[in-house]
Amino acid sequence: MVIETRGGALVHGTAHDRPLGVEALMAVRTVRLRLERARPETAVNVWPARVRQRVFQGDFTQYHVDWDGRQLIVRSAAHDYHAEGDQVFVSAEPRHCVLLEE
Repeated sequence: MVIETRGGALVHGTAHDRPLGVEALMAVRTVRLRLERARPETAVNVWPARVRQRVFQGDFTQYHVDWDGRQLIVRSAAHDYHAEGDQVFVSAEPRHCVLLEE
């Protein structure tokens, strides 16, 4: 199933309960999102974003990124470094994106 955000981003995911109405939400665990400097080659669920804040948490780093008019939180391995202000790409496998009725 595919939804389109208010900002025009397409999100491919799975709807577990029932068909979705006009309004829908995407739920994805912070550890299932990926940040990369270069656009990944995958065809779906790749979106441009900008790192707003990074918080080192020991074995992982928590990034707050601006995406599609919203702020997402992404947890990455501590050695995956992105600076505040960096332009990045956020991606997620469709099987990890759960689409829910709003």
